[in-house]
Amino acid sequence: MILFIFFELGIFLKNNRKIEYLLKYYSYSALIITIFSIGITIIKINPFYNRLYLVPNRLNGLIIDPNYFSILEISSLPYFLNNKKLSATKKIIYSLIILIGTIMSGSKTGFIILSVYIVYRFLKSILYSYKFNEYNKLLYLFIIFIFIILVYNSINDLIYYLNLYFPISNRVTSIFLNFNKSLNSGGSSRLYAWGNGIELIKLFPYTGVGKGNNSIIARILFSNGVIAHNTYIQIFVDWGLIIGISLFTYFIYKYFKVFKNYNTYVIEREILTIYLLGSLGISLDNSRMLWLIIGSILFFNNYMCYTDK
Repeated sequence: MILFIFFELGIFLKNNRKIEYLLKYYSYSALIITIFSIGITIIKINPFYNRLYLVPNRLNGLIIDPNYFSILEISSLPYFLNNKKLSATKKIIYSLIILIGTIMSGSKTGFIILSVYIVYRFLKSILYSYKFNEYNKLLYLFIIFIFIILVYNSINDLIYYLNLYFPISNRVTSIFLNFNKSLNSGGSSRLYAWGNGIELIKLFPYTGVGKGNNSIIARILFSNGVIAHNTYIQIFVDWGLIIGISLFTYFIYKYFKVFKNYNTYVIEREILTIYLLGSLGISLDNSRMLWLIIGSILFFNNYMCYTDK
């Protein structure tokens, strides 16, 4: 019920041109919480420090899950980086603060999503820039390619010094050394969780187990209550294949329909994409912000869509 309310709120805010205010407060809240967290981490004032680090050495901000916190952090970047009112200096400073907060969360999922988003921003700044001709674009892409090769060849040394001075990064950098092992180390157990989810889909393919019953049934059948840690698997587990496939088919149709016009809903699109990528490693089907963004961007009033252009 609460998710439907946020979904409807997203539609209402977009149709009344108020979504921009919410995204502003959402993004600046993430920035302020990160600055506060960095300060508390340095001076270690209790009980604030214990609240920010419910999981030892992993920053969770004001929520419980460090992985979800990292996604919230990264999803604040589109507002800052696409805000034409902010100077380049502020964009760099704000982005670095969010980067530090994401690394402090120790989230492998968050670090992967952040890396993908950074690459996307670089490519976007080159390929869609009016300042560069085709020759300059190819030149910059070639330089980036050479840079990636150099980083790849020096990855072991870079990881060594990063882990030496920032021990929390050891949990994140393990994905570069042994990706398959890192999925199941340090409390991740992603492959194990996904396997449980797939088995439940096989057992309840048409009806699903019902919303909120995953942990209960998994504990009975597999002697553990691990959830899927993947939004897409989780939806199939809860609602079954028929509802799940119908939902995703309609969602994909609306998603790409919105993306046809590159110049509209840029901030909302990037935030939604970050959440969708994060959904591969975290169960975000109960995320209020995700459903609000879905409501604001995919189910907007068509009249308002055209008048916004």
